[in-house]
Amino acid sequence: QDPLEKKGKRYVLNLGHTMGHVWEAKFNLPHGLAIFHGLLFDLAWSVHEGYFDGKRSVQLMDEIPWNIIWD
Repeated sequence: QDPLEKKGKRYVLNLGHTMGHVWEAKFNLPHGLAIFHGLLFDLAWSVHEGYFDGKRSVQLMDEIPWNIIWD
């Protein structure tokens, strides 16, 4: 649907994929579980680096379309 992955569902789903793919390969985790952990890592790292605070991280978790991720 979005070959350039710059908007829409694919763009949202890219968050967490870099670290998620590392864990998927290294620990043989199922793709969805690995990406979920990558997403948590990305949000925690963003707080650590000062891109936003912990409250914003929780707000972003609430905005994630979980039905798309878990389907």
